[in-house]
Amino acid sequence: MSRYLKVEGHDSLYRDSLSGAIINKSDSGYKKYIAQREKLSLKNNEIQKQSEEINNLKDELSDIKDMLKKLLEKQG
Repeated sequence: MSRYLKVEGHDSLYRDSLSGAIINKSDSGYKKYIAQREKLSLKNNEIQKQSEEINNLKDELSDIKDMLKKLLEKQG
């Protein structure tokens, strides 16, 4: 008996009879998964950069507000 059993209804999926793991034997499916994972990673990196930039802008705006308050206090 083969160690890998075909998963019913799926052309490229097999179950390892020893571990019970599902294995995808499709090269194109694997390449598609890797491309999607890389795309998601790039998107997450972009979101992280944007979040850092927003936080920097918030800090700068807070500094500007503090300077304006000090200027108004000196004039008043």
